[in-house]
Amino acid sequence: MKKPPKLPLDENLLKAIGTFVARFSLLELEIHFLVWRLLDRRLQGLGKRITNALGFQELLRILGSLFEYRTNNDELITRMRKLVLKLNAAGRDRNDILHSFWVDRPNIEEALVIRMQSRIEGFREELLDYAPKTLYAKADEFASLLLEVKELHYAISNTSPSMRME
Repeated sequence: MKKPPKLPLDENLLKAIGTFVARFSLLELEIHFLVWRLLDRRLQGLGKRITNALGFQELLRILGSLFEYRTNNDELITRMRKLVLKLNAAGRDRNDILHSFWVDRPNIEEALVIRMQSRIEGFREELLDYAPKTLYAKADEFASLLLEVKELHYAISNTSPSMRME
């Protein structure tokens, strides 16, 4: 019987990447839920189609726009804007992890991550080190952001007269 091939990255690192991706996915799903609710809970099918066609940055822009449409509560709007800034940073972290090349380094906990980007300014390459604990910490940040989105969802649902009537 043949041995299974060795994975190109350490198993602990792969588990950390999986946790990172799963937590971000849950966070993004909650943002979709909130956008659907801000549109109109009776039009969830329409909301799904709209949000499905959006990248993460566009999703955050729609969230901000609909949120401000649904309330004139300055405190909630300020809270939403601060949260969107944190969500935007989380999206950049997600892109850094998912759209990079990973290189295992035997006997070293951190993997070498090569991030290459082609921007208007030209091609850019960065070398980053990522250890499982770093990825788990980012995943925990995503879980905290998920709770903030849920709390904001609850707050606007209970304070916006137009949303209470739906």
